[in-house]
Amino acid sequence: RTLFGGDLVFVGHLPVLDGRLRGWLALMEDLKRLNAARLVPGHGPVSDDVAAAMAPQAAYLGTLLTDVRAALKAGKTIQQAVDSVGREAARPWLLAEVFHRRNVTAAFAELEWDE
Repeated sequence: RTLFGGDLVFVGHLPVLDGRLRGWLALMEDLKRLNAARLVPGHGPVSDDVAAAMAPQAAYLGTLLTDVRAALKAGKTIQQAVDSVGREAARPWLLAEVFHRRNVTAAFAELEWDE
């Protein structure tokens, strides 16, 4: 009952959006339903509390989705979104200064065509 999360689960290190944001969030719901007893994330320490370990990532990605959708609805440019979206949600993560802007860019590119 050990879940090896690979690059689908980040603990401590800011999740890096390399695929589709909505798909990642849906997959995280699938992972929760596995009812694993232990989590070995692709990045971060092993945890025996899978739900608690995955919750910050779900919150960050959910905020990214909500805030990018709001930016698109408000007619913001991609640069305006990168400068404003989810900054507080990214703050506690390691390497946020390296990867958050990239995540916003990827989410914006995905959602501007899909929304």
